[in-house]
Amino acid sequence: FTLDPFVLALPASRSVMNGYALEVENVRHAFGDEVVLRDVSFSVPHRSIVCILGPSGCGKTTLLKLIAGIHHPKSGRIKINGQDQSGFPTHRRNLGFVFQNQDSLFPHLNVFDNVAFPFERGGRQLSTPWEDAVAAALTTTEMESFAKRSVANLSGGQKQRVALARALVYEPSLLLLDEPLSSLDRPRKNQLVELLLKLHGKYPTTFLYVTHDDREVLSIATHVAVLYEGELRQFGPTNEVVSKPATRKVAEIVGGWNILSGKLVPGSPAQMQLDSNSSFDWPLAVSSERQVEIAFPIVATRLSQTPIPGSKDEVNMEIEVARQLPHQGGWLYECSMKGKREGEHLITCLADASLNFNIGSNAYISFAKEKLHELKY
Repeated sequence: FTLDPFVLALPASRSVMNGYALEVENVRHAFGDEVVLRDVSFSVPHRSIVCILGPSGCGKTTLLKLIAGIHHPKSGRIKINGQDQSGFPTHRRNLGFVFQNQDSLFPHLNVFDNVAFPFERGGRQLSTPWEDAVAAALTTTEMESFAKRSVANLSGGQKQRVALARALVYEPSLLLLDEPLSSLDRPRKNQLVELLLKLHGKYPTTFLYVTHDDREVLSIATHVAVLYEGELRQFGPTNEVVSKPATRKVAEIVGGWNILSGKLVPGSPAQMQLDSNSSFDWPLAVSSERQVEIAFPIVATRLSQTPIPGSKDEVNMEIEVARQLPHQGGWLYECSMKGKREGEHLITCLADASLNFNIGSNAYISFAKEKLHELKY
């Protein structure tokens, strides 16, 4: 449920090999007394693109370095293609690595020699001539015309293309990407996302991609691992995690949701009584009263001047307009509930360009009851 045109179509599903490209089993890690990962477990299908998503400091990069062998977990196991990697140094793990900056490129070498480095000096081998592989990688990344240019004379986006070509040229089992687009502007991010999908189609490699940007996840990922405070909060196919976040924190991290809290009360029909003192009919039977948190998509939340009269399929609530933002030919409005508790989230909703609400004015939000999603409390 992104609100940004940066999003492209999700990659189509592909047939995969048996087993998993990567298995992380009960991995725990700490730096001194500071625990940064707590019993993290997930399995990555072959040829997938997995985004590890979470805020800064949640353990994303540490997890990537554990998989790469740069650090070693305090407990737990990491397996690549079914083989336990304990004791294997980084250069024996059949990995490619692309960092968020281009400091890993060799400034004294030209583009071709940087991409050829794994063969000429790194000991990598292919069944075909490596010169052909380098030329093909440069063509795929659209850098063939820069083959003899020094990397010091390239733009940031061009350097990242060289880094991708070098990381994939020997066809590793896993490509680890540590926020590779974070230093680029939006147009170049769009271009690099398209390139990543193109490279994923060409090379028999599984991508593991670290980011804190939910827009990048929706642009590229087949699967998502949501990390928060060193714990894996949810893992699964992208559409599943985005459309059915398990908890409030996951919904906040993947983005695109309005979240409210209250209690469900049995009745005919059952009632959702919000902490803001508003209420509406709950579409499902409720056996006993319980506290809940509910979510509904921002893209399904509309702002109007009057409620929809007598609609049993819609939720209508009176709100106050707090902020107005332009969005794709219309408007995004941030609105507060009547009786809203201190610290409760604003509700974000959409309105077309023909409607214009003044800040501080009263209005109504509406959304289909079928869009309601109950979060684990």
